[in-house]
Parts: sequence; C-alpha cells; structure tokens
Amino acid sequence: MITVKYERYWNDFARKNEQRTFRDLEDVENWMFDQMEQDYTKQFVMSFPTPEAAKRIGETGPWRIEFKPKWGGESFWIRQIENEQGIIFSDGTFTAGQKHWSDSMKTWLSHCEERRKEPKFKFAE
Repeated sequence: MITVKYERYWNDFARKNEQRTFRDLEDVENWMFDQMEQDYTKQFVMSFPTPEAAKRIGETGPWRIEFKPKWGGESFWIRQIENEQGIIFSDGTFTAGQKHWSDSMKTWLSHCEERRKEPKFKFAE
C-alpha cells in the first residue's frame, strides 16, 4: 500500500493538503498521467526530481513532484510518499526539512521522467 501526501495548489490563497492511498507506485504513476489534458512533454507542465536533475543543479535531495493537468487549472505538488516500511520520498515539507528518496524512488522518478519525455499511447489503426 502506498500513501501519497500532496498539495492541490491554485494560488497562494487557495491551496489544500490532501492524502490518497494507492496499491503501488504504478497506480500512482497512472493516476498522475491519466489526469493530464495538455502536452506534458514540456518541463513546466510536469516535472520529476530525478537524480540526474539533482546532480545537474547541485542538489543533494529531492524536491516536490509537480504536475498541472489542465492549462489554467490547479497544480498538484506531491510532497511525500510512504509504503508499509516508512517514508520512501519526502521533499522535506512534512519531515522538518529533511529530504529523502529511496533507491527504488530514484529509479521510479527516472522512469516517470522518461515517460513524460516520450509518451506512448495505444492508438487504433
């Protein structure tokens, strides 16, 4: 079981913390990508804190996972992901500033980034 803590952000005056439970990380991934109603190959519509991106900008830990399903709509900022063993991803918001990402999360985030860059759909002939 995976628990995701995220913020739905419209603007500084309209924002709400929420929590949602999923079966596994694949369900989390599908939940994010299935909501997208705009071209998410652009970096500013959907972004994942991959280890490569962290190295490029000199960061030592992750930052929030962010996606904006509709142009002009709300943004989703994933702040923390937990499984049965504990916290596997945290941008530090709910953990007193301590950032963390497990090795499995690093791999998953890189996978999601590749899916964002090169989407594949099952179109019929």
